[in-house]
Amino acid sequence: MASRRMDLELTEEQALLGDTVAKLIERHCPVSTVRSLVDGGAGFDRETWGSYGAVGLFGLLVPESHGGSSAGADGMVDAALVCEEMGRNLQPGPFVPTLLVAQAVAEGERTVAGTGVLDDLLSGRQIAT
Repeated sequence: MASRRMDLELTEEQALLGDTVAKLIERHCPVSTVRSLVDGGAGFDRETWGSYGAVGLFGLLVPESHGGSSAGADGMVDAALVCEEMGRNLQPGPFVPTLLVAQAVAEGERTVAGTGVLDDLLSGRQIAT
């Protein structure tokens, strides 16, 4: 059996993604904002959620041919990098469920209803739990 090696070094694009997400979080939902959301009982901010959708964070597991932002086999690594930054900054909201439901909808039959649901998930207009 052939030996497999795992590459633990980030590509230049992956490092850029991590930096971009960190800056996006700092701009839209720093920890001080998270504390306010928790204290106010809001859970998460829809405007912030929409800004994450606008840059393609919810499409990391969805092929570009279906409106997502995954260009290949590294979508899961990219999603893990985003999750790392979100966890580091205590970001509220169902990020992982939204990623997985968007992926499932994209892999399913492309109906008019499914396309609308996928578009809403990718844009951040809707969430999934």
